[in-house]
Amino acid sequence: VCAFLAMNTMQSINRSRYLVSSSSQQQPPPTSYVDLTKLALGDAASKLVFTLTLVASLGVSATYIVFVGQTLASLSADALSGNIVHTL
Repeated sequence: VCAFLAMNTMQSINRSRYLVSSSSQQQPPPTSYVDLTKLALGDAASKLVFTLTLVASLGVSATYIVFVGQTLASLSADALSGNIVHTL
């Protein structure tokens, strides 16, 4: 189900890219969500998409940093094992 949804989404984005670029002949097809939104919906919507993309990226990065920190903390708390954290 997830693979079908991902495939359908990618096909929809690709069709949208070429529909928007064919309506404005002087510009190449957009290469990002922000460019696509700017051509289709205007500047205000593209700024919103940029902001939401930035927030999502920061959220993923913060989650990854927490995961790495918790993993390192659990490795260093295990004093009896000879893991690499204790050998440093």
